[in-house]
Amino acid sequence: MDHLTQKPDHILSRYVFLSFTIDTLELEQKTLRQTAGIKLSETLVEFIDCMLVSAKKQRRALKETMYKERLFIQPLGSNDVFTSFLFILDKKEERRDFFNPAIRKKVEAILIELKRETQTNYHHLYQKPTLSFNQMFFSHIS
Repeated sequence: MDHLTQKPDHILSRYVFLSFTIDTLELEQKTLRQTAGIKLSETLVEFIDCMLVSAKKQRRALKETMYKERLFIQPLGSNDVFTSFLFILDKKEERRDFFNPAIRKKVEAILIELKRETQTNYHHLYQKPTLSFNQMFFSHIS
């Protein structure tokens, strides 16, 4: 981070990690849709949809900030160990190499963050049962 200040670096890094998170969620969603026999798949797909909406909204806000501050990202490539990007601010450029296991950890942290946010904001997905526990399991006794 020789050339870039802390704020642009944070914005660009967050954009990269959110993009990887969105790719992960879309892949999971596709896998769930193709998997037959999972009884909860529709609920999980709907939950992932809500997580995707939130992640894409965050990424869109970052992209707007990047546009206003003239920040750009250019992917340079990847191998088994690192994924490289070129961060550009005005005429300053900096190559950033991200360690792939570190990317996975950051994506996992963002997934947890999105899960908590989705559970809070989309609590309507978790409908309470209309019957109480006793009514569901002991109604045949009375």
